[in-house]
Amino acid sequence: VWSDPYLSFWVLCFLVLLMLVLLVFPWRLFLFVVGAVCFGPQNIFVRKRLERQAASKEDSSEEVEADVISNSGSIPDEGKKGNRRFRQNPLAKLKEKRQKKLAEKQELHQKDP
Repeated sequence: VWSDPYLSFWVLCFLVLLMLVLLVFPWRLFLFVVGAVCFGPQNIFVRKRLERQAASKEDSSEEVEADVISNSGSIPDEGKKGNRRFRQNPLAKLKEKRQKKLAEKQELHQKDP
């Protein structure tokens, strides 16, 4: 139970004073400034910078993908150790299997007629 009358008086005075200050505080101007700082025109520059970084990452990833595909279906080792099977490019293996199946079908169709 709160039983300190002097502290209660000063807490009440502080809260009344705070209420009066906040009552006359220029909230519209304050919120405008906060909005301009948080969501203002500087974010246009931030967005453009992020878009440039994303575009450069896409370009570099496309180059790496082209290298991987032309590199006989395997992902470059880059000094990694471990099971090579997990570093193989599964799409290249599927492509090879499809080509073999198509070649076999073409041979069968040529032999049949």
